Amino acid sequence: MIHFISIYLNYLLQWMTNVSTNFIDINNVFNDTTNNNNYDNKIQVNAGFYSALGLSTFNLSQPIDFSNVTIESPMFIQLLNSLQKFHQNHNKYNVYITGHSLGGGLASLFSYVLLAYGYELSISGVYTYGQPLVGNRLYAEILNNKLGNRIH
Repeated sequence: MIHFISIYLNYLLQWMTNVSTNFIDINNVFNDTTNNNNYDNKIQVNAGFYSALGLSTFNLSQPIDFSNVTIESPMFIQLLNSLQKFHQNHNKYNVYITGHSLGGGLASLFSYVLLAYGYELSISGVYTYGQPLVGNRLYAEILNNKLGNRIH
């Protein structure tokens, strides 16, 4: 019975994240694409996805101290840590990001994080299925401009 309740609560949390309509402003680390003084040029993303990815306690404009990454670190930092290790060894790699529903929203937002940290050339494709609305028009334009035909 406890296992059933745990699964139910997990699905409930995912559902609540999917239907959340609260949007928050995030840092625009791409100074070449917008002027932050105009409200219409602020990047806004779904607060639920932002929190679920672990970004709510993190500033994308700050460098990551990879020497302090642990199993308790947010998943996006652990993933970036793995990519950083490949990058340091000069290994060539292709990153494909995919997800469905909540996972699609997280895939989209993680793509933005990768772009923010300079991994644009490593992203070979972003594929989302049944993805809820993740961000505003500027958010979508940035992903489209940076990734072009690599985002689907």
